Amino acid sequence: MVYTVSLQTEGSPALFHALKTEEANWERSRISIQRKPSGVEVTFEAKDATALKASILSIIQLLAVYEKMQGVQHGG
Repeated sequence: MVYTVSLQTEGSPALFHALKTEEANWERSRISIQRKPSGVEVTFEAKDATALKASILSIIQLLAVYEKMQGVQHGG
């Protein structure tokens, strides 16, 4: 079975470049990052649920850091 998940978010060029570093093609999963007019689209493809979870968590961790940095920059 192959799983495909797409995540779309608003984002600046800085977010796109940060996410782009996580783009990968492993044996069991793949993460692709594309810039869209409205923001950024992250697509996950995985051969099993465990690989899908690991791929999604890697992006979520990066998004959490990005959010915290935005808060610091804006006095939050």
